[in-house]
Amino acid sequence: MKIKTILIDDEDLARVGMRYLIKEHTPQIEILGEADSAEGGLSLIKKMKPDLVFLDIEMAGYDGFDMLDKMGGFDFEVVFVTAHSQFALRAFKYEAIDYILKPVDPDDLISAVEKVEQRLIKRMDDMPVSDTVDYRSSQYSKISVPTIDGFKFINITDIIRMEADGSYVTIYTINDRPCVVSRPLGYYARILNKRMFVRIHRSHLINLHRVKEFRKDSGGYVILDNDEKIQVASTKRKDLLSEFK
Repeated sequence: MKIKTILIDDEDLARVGMRYLIKEHTPQIEILGEADSAEGGLSLIKKMKPDLVFLDIEMAGYDGFDMLDKMGGFDFEVVFVTAHSQFALRAFKYEAIDYILKPVDPDDLISAVEKVEQRLIKRMDDMPVSDTVDYRSSQYSKISVPTIDGFKFINITDIIRMEADGSYVTIYTINDRPCVVSRPLGYYARILNKRMFVRIHRSHLINLHRVKEFRKDSGGYVILDNDEKIQVASTKRKDLLSEFK
């Protein structure tokens, strides 16, 4: 997952330092732009629509808090980056996801970005199906997945299973190589037809039409068309068996 980010700080050296730390320690951050004032930051935010803003507090003109007040409301995550610890309590009243003191410690940056990443994943996971393409309808025979070069279209019936690994999902199909996608598994569990796809584990979503066998031994597992054996979580076993009746 790439996190679209803006840096707002009136100190040139501070922004240079943040760029370096981001490049070295948090490759999931994509810097869309920088601003050297709160006023410039407002314009940049409206233009770029970031996921995350690293925001200094004390700046020439009006400060970071004033900038957020002028927006009235915002839908991006905020990490305050400042040399002053006394603003921490006020910062969290703005629902900042983190508060980093200068000079920035790489571990603090990594921790803050991980918090942002988890919140963005949860936001995507909680997104109503109406806000996405609803592949549960029979009118859709393919699903589109983003790739480096554009999009790849996969026949839904060809999908054997999907496996989660953090914020990524690997899609296994009957005829092609596995495809890695930067989206949470919950996203696909919601948009795909629940009469065809069932989540049998926190990390596994399977195509029921690609199940060859269910075995009760070893706690319960399924054997798929590609002969893979996937363990069924004890909390998911009842739901899975109800689909076979």
